[in-house]
Amino acid sequence: MSLEVSHLDIDQIQTFLKENNISAWLLYDFRGINPIAQSIAGLLDRKITRRWFCYFPSAGKPFWLIHQIELSHFYDIPGEIQSYSSWNQLHKALGQMLTPGSKVAMEYSPNGAIPYISRVDGGTLELIRSFGIDLCSSADLVQLIDARISPDQYTGHLESAKCILQAKDYAFKWIGDQTRQGQPITEYDVQQIILDQFDTMDLITDHPPIV
Repeated sequence: MSLEVSHLDIDQIQTFLKENNISAWLLYDFRGINPIAQSIAGLLDRKITRRWFCYFPSAGKPFWLIHQIELSHFYDIPGEIQSYSSWNQLHKALGQMLTPGSKVAMEYSPNGAIPYISRVDGGTLELIRSFGIDLCSSADLVQLIDARISPDQYTGHLESAKCILQAKDYAFKWIGDQTRQGQPITEYDVQQIILDQFDTMDLITDHPPIV
C-alpha cells in the first residue's frame, strides 16, 4: 500500500542515511507536538491521540509502533506495524527495534541551535538514549525531504523578487518626486504606494511592508 504524501521518498531517505553513516531516522509524535513527523508521514489531517513511532532504517522497510486503539488511522502506511497497549509494551518494542550503539536521527537540535527542528521532548530523547542509541539531529534530512521548493516554486520566487524590487524603486522615485515638490510624506503613504504596486503586479502578501 502507498502513502499519499508526494514528498515521501523512502529510497531518497535511505540514500541520505547511508551517505551520512546514520543507521535510521526515528519519527515520533504525541498529539501534534512534532508537526514535522506528521508532515513526513502524511498524518497532518488525522486525529491521533497516542504516541507513535516510525523507524526508517538505512535499508529495509519502515517499521511503525502504533497504539492498539489507533491502528485504523494507519491503514495506508508503507512498512510493517507493531501495536502496543501499555507503556511497558511500548518500551519493550522500542528495545527490540533499536540496536545499541547505532546512530539514529530525530527532530532535535543539539544545544537548541535550531529551535525549529526541536520537536521531540527531553523525556523521549532520554528514553531513546537509554537503549544505547547515539542520537543526531534530523535537520539536514528534514531539509532534504520536507523543505525543498520545486523548480516552479523557485521560478516563482525569482519573479516575485523582481516585482518587489520594482515596487521598491517606484516607491523611492515617488519619495524623490514628493520631496522635490515640498510635499509631506509619511511612512503610511509610502507603505500604501508599495501595496498599490503589489496590487498592480498581482502580488499577494499577508502583511503590509514595514517602512
